[in-house]
Amino acid sequence: MLTNQTLINVGTDYTFGIGSGLNVVVEHLLGSYDEKAFQFQEVSNTTAITLAYPISFFDHQSVVSTYNWNSHTGSFFLNNEHQFKKFAGYIMPYYNPATPQGLIKRDIQYSTTGPGIRLMIVYNH
Repeated sequence: MLTNQTLINVGTDYTFGIGSGLNVVVEHLLGSYDEKAFQFQEVSNTTAITLAYPISFFDHQSVVSTYNWNSHTGSFFLNNEHQFKKFAGYIMPYYNPATPQGLIKRDIQYSTTGPGIRLMIVYNH
C-alpha cells in the first residue's frame, strides 16, 4: 500500500524591467508516493514556468505551462483578467493532457482534458 508522499519543490522568480514588469517564475517539483518514507521508487518530475504581466491597472495577463518529464506531456493555461468596479472578468484558454501528469490521478484539473476555455465573472464585494 502506498502510504507516504514526499514532495520537494525548488524554484526561482525574477521581474524584468520590461514595461510594467514581466514576472517570470520557474519551478521544479519532485514527487514520490511510496510504501516507505523517502524511498523514491514511484517518482514524478514536473517543471513549471509562469509568466505574468500587468497590461494596465485593470488588465492582467498570465500564462502557466507545465511539463512532466516522466510521461513527456505538457499543459498550458492562459489567464486574461479585467477588473471592473465591482466585478472581475476572466477568459482562460487551456490545454491539459489526456493522462494525469503527476502523482494525483483524481485532481479536478483532469476532469477537463484536451483544449478548452473557461469564462468567469467574479463579484467583488
